[in-house]
Amino acid sequence: EEVRVHLSCFLEQTVFRSFDLLLDTIGFFPKIRLSWLGPSAIPDTLHHLHRNIQAYLTQNRLADGHERFRPHITLARQSVSSEWTPEFPIKWQVTRLALMQSVLSHEPGVHPEYRILYEKKAISGND
Repeated sequence: EEVRVHLSCFLEQTVFRSFDLLLDTIGFFPKIRLSWLGPSAIPDTLHHLHRNIQAYLTQNRLADGHERFRPHITLARQSVSSEWTPEFPIKWQVTRLALMQSVLSHEPGVHPEYRILYEKKAISGND
């Protein structure tokens, strides 16, 4: 709970503009057997936002700062690697930032529950 309060206060002060994310790459995290869709290039706005959040987490000892940043959308858990490539990219407009919690079940076949702990809207590109 303390971590959530820390992050919510920090994110409340965070300002970012909406941006487009081009989802054009299929990937696989073998250690956790997770298939994902993500961008081959990280937009400057997202890179800057991540850098600021990571610095805050590291300074407040909420993270060690050594994790590799790989923005993605989870396609499947407990999956296998695939050589499939998207026929065309998906353009996704990012208009909000959400602090999410995934709650995994220990029961076989039960999907994780995703909870929004904090949400903030981006300022539009014209503001």
